[in-house]
Amino acid sequence: MPERYDIACAAFAFTLVVTLAASGEHSVPLLAARAWETILGGALGCAAAMWLFPLQPVEANAAADKGTRKGANKGVDS
Repeated sequence: MPERYDIACAAFAFTLVVTLAASGEHSVPLLAARAWETILGGALGCAAAMWLFPLQPVEANAAADKGTRKGANKGVDS
């Protein structure tokens, strides 16, 4: 199913718009509200990733791992 995720999303969106039209609601304000929530959630997620849970640089991890794994490269020429 993951390879056909795009079709599933399109089918859900089509069903949502048809259901909203049948119930008499306009889909533009509802979809705009959902887009606003998505943008706000993405911004908060990026902020949390940068300030609360920052990733360490790859070079620092590689240098730190070099001295901690004793015998990991036994028999391998550098």
